[in-house]
Amino acid sequence: MAEIVSRFCGGEIRAHWKSILREVIALAKSTESLEAANIFGSFVTAKAAPADIDLFLVMSRDFSSNQVVGRTRLLFDRSRAAIVWGICIYWITARTDRTHFLETWQLRRSGKPQGIVEVYL
Repeated sequence: MAEIVSRFCGGEIRAHWKSILREVIALAKSTESLEAANIFGSFVTAKAAPADIDLFLVMSRDFSSNQVVGRTRLLFDRSRAAIVWGICIYWITARTDRTHFLETWQLRRSGKPQGIVEVYL
């Protein structure tokens, strides 16, 4: 996480996203079921002012979002997460092969490749 902050969180707008990213990752970790997190989209580019953060969470095989309560539950409702934090959160359990998702999100809408960064927890 320190490397993500160092590389992608400089400047005023990115500092705003840094605090949100830290909160969201901390909430996801609090479930004790977070296995991996990937960040993609404009946040992992050189853009000075990315519009949002796109985040892909991989939860443990036995994870159920129905067991999550409080503010953490918002992580698993993409519409609400967008309202509360202004970010796009996608998630799956480790039972699902994530290869297709990662390959898809490594492409821009134009079809050109874009970066995707895994956050080591």
